[in-house]
Amino acid sequence: MAKTAHRIQRNLFEKEFNDAMLVTVSRVGRDHVLSEDALVAVNEAGMIIGATSTVSACLEGANAASLRGQAFEAIFHVDSNRLVNVPERVVSIPANHGAAVNLTVAVPKTAAPQRVPKPLPPGPARKRRLPPSLQQLATGSHSMAAACRRARTMLEDTAMLHLEGETGTGKSALVAALLQTDAPDAPVFDLDCATLGESDADTDHLRRVIEQARVVSRMSYGKGVRATLVFDNVDELPGASQAELRRFLNEQEEHLHQTDDHGHDSRLRVVSTSRKPLIDAVNAGHFRDDLFYLLTGSKVFLPPVRRREHPEVLAQALCAQLTGCNVTFSAEAKDALCRLPFHGNVREMRGALQNALATAQDNRINLLDLQQASVGAPLASAIPKPVCAIVPASPVTPYDERSMILDALANSRWNVSEAARVLGMGRATINRKLKMYEIRRPTLSRPAHRRVN
Repeated sequence: MAKTAHRIQRNLFEKEFNDAMLVTVSRVGRDHVLSEDALVAVNEAGMIIGATSTVSACLEGANAASLRGQAFEAIFHVDSNRLVNVPERVVSIPANHGAAVNLTVAVPKTAAPQRVPKPLPPGPARKRRLPPSLQQLATGSHSMAAACRRARTMLEDTAMLHLEGETGTGKSALVAALLQTDAPDAPVFDLDCATLGESDADTDHLRRVIEQARVVSRMSYGKGVRATLVFDNVDELPGASQAELRRFLNEQEEHLHQTDDHGHDSRLRVVSTSRKPLIDAVNAGHFRDDLFYLLTGSKVFLPPVRRREHPEVLAQALCAQLTGCNVTFSAEAKDALCRLPFHGNVREMRGALQNALATAQDNRINLLDLQQASVGAPLASAIPKPVCAIVPASPVTPYDERSMILDALANSRWNVSEAARVLGMGRATINRKLKMYEIRRPTLSRPAHRRVN
């Protein structure tokens, strides 16, 4: 009866989360890894969205309710995006409390086409799982995953896409991932509109790029493959070039239902990007309103890092890319990552983490490492200053002076003079505080010396 109930629970769980990546979790040493133990469902953002009740038998102190909403990497210490590359293979990892578990990955498969297609029932469209390249862009953020999915659908259905988002939010990376995923062999013509001026030569250059794309699109590149025009920083396009682009997009609309000799859509695919809302340029009189409506019919907004749900998960993935190994964060550092504005977004976060890793010890980043690694806005809003003689009116933060001193000593390998310089204290002051906080230098075990006769 127990085996039958377990099998029924698995079947119901697989049906409920058929669009998610399913990970089978089992203790090392058990047989039949693929058919027993617990199931964990993970979405494109690397977050756990469900688990079977048997997960408590595999992970001590965990249950289905406590895992839901947690980052998969924080629980299992491995990036779920990396597991996508090894489906149907068993990966053994050490879990909490020293126990080892096996992970077996099963990614959702596309159903085989039927000979006689049946009409879909009315209701919301079924959500398709993102490919690995887009999953990496959506790490730790449901809103970014939704933006990636919407961008892919827009480009497939309308052959038009406009991306808006602050600098560093991943617009260029998203365009590259979309084109590489859907049409890796299709020709791409990329033009940075910020490099064009008001001269006739620049307008002719835009016209030549469009004409080249038209000629290439008429050549045979395989079934369903079309050339793509990418206009970066389209909000900075000069007025004369705006008129040329509007004329081209009007022709695209006229050929909306026109196909080539093989029955394929003959239109070019057009992708545009802007760092600022394009409507602001229209309101300021710098951008044509008719061109605005042509471009933004398929608009997708990429959220900045400060509006994403779990920036600390993104930070951990970036550290893994930079170092090739797992990097941990102190609780104070995670809190700072969630509160820092990161106006440069992913680009600024990557730079700050790269600088922090230069002083981090044992692949662990603490708050002091981030304080010294600030590359954008100062971290004063996220990191408290050292305690002074005047008692501050604001409540004491969890990252107190004792923790700050311990982090400085750990980073300097217990060189008191260097730690004092980092904290802006005198050597005598820091020695006095060591006694006040009862901080003692850790004892290091010395190797036994052999006696030589």
